[in-house]
Amino acid sequence: MKYQFSTLKELEDLLQTEHLDFDVYLLQREAYLTNKSLETVTAELDRRIAITRQALIRGLAEPQRSRSGLTKGAAYDYLRNTSRIITDPFYHRAIAYALSVNEVNACGGKVVAFPTAGSSGIVPGVIWAYWDTFALGSH
Repeated sequence: MKYQFSTLKELEDLLQTEHLDFDVYLLQREAYLTNKSLETVTAELDRRIAITRQALIRGLAEPQRSRSGLTKGAAYDYLRNTSRIITDPFYHRAIAYALSVNEVNACGGKVVAFPTAGSSGIVPGVIWAYWDTFALGSH
């Protein structure tokens, strides 16, 4: 199977030709590029997903305070603050989750880097907020 593409159109054509869903293709591509079995790739993905969830839970359960003082438990405080102008639950969940993962990283937890450590917390926080708000129970 061809795993190289230069445009989204090429990727779309490849998926149609091979009759593959995007997620299946990505897993197969990762297995091919890393020379690992599909089972190994899936297990590693599951492990990394669990790390992001653990960081999220830890940061929301107790204030995270870094030695430098730059991190002072903002996720914990934000989650418990009910005085808000914007009332959308997804918005607030995404902020709290992103802060949570970021603060756990800053305090020496496992670094969750999506796509870089400089933004660690934002992408996994938003993905988990989406999951918990809209997709929970569908997978």
